[in-house]
Amino acid sequence: MLELASENGRKYSLELVDRLGRAERLEFPDGFADVVLCKHFIRLSPDPGQALREMARILKPGGRLYVIDFDRAAPPIRRWLLTVWIRLTAPEFIRSAFHDALRTGFSASHMVTMFHEAGLRNPRPLSRGTSYLVSGERP
Repeated sequence: MLELASENGRKYSLELVDRLGRAERLEFPDGFADVVLCKHFIRLSPDPGQALREMARILKPGGRLYVIDFDRAAPPIRRWLLTVWIRLTAPEFIRSAFHDALRTGFSASHMVTMFHEAGLRNPRPLSRGTSYLVSGERP
């Protein structure tokens, strides 16, 4: 995934910095990043609140955090349709991980609360189908 991110960064002339490590103890200094993106990960963290606080810590003032994940509160029919599509089209390792992902995690409204608790301001949720995007800004 790190190689793919670097490749995509070069493709779009973006300066990406990535490190392999623990989200609960990021190895970046305070105020390091303009943007932090967390995609389909936060539900897997042993301490999601601490991971969000770390992501907020490394943002520059005015920097933005974006979290994309499956919405636990998505309508059941949408979750069912997506599950059927994944079962029909995805390899086995994705099918099993996806099934667990839809049952765990947070709703968009819970993520907004977690953004507030991490010290981020103006958290904004955007729900689409079975996923959400929540963005917030470091004061």
